[in-house]
Amino acid sequence: MSGDKSLTNVKQLPEVFKQNAYLIIDGGEAKIGIASTIIRVEDDKIITLREGPIKFER
Repeated sequence: MSGDKSLTNVKQLPEVFKQNAYLIIDGGEAKIGIASTIIRVEDDKIITLREGPIKFER
């Protein structure tokens, strides 16, 4: 959550997110300490909610 310590693996993800997510990709423990990339797919468009190590070209 905003202001909290960054999560570094899917096991730390709060249950509320797991229950409401359509898909969670578990890439293992974050190696460089950067928070995960969070996206929303809406009407065939990718919307970046938080940019992490995975970058999307626009």
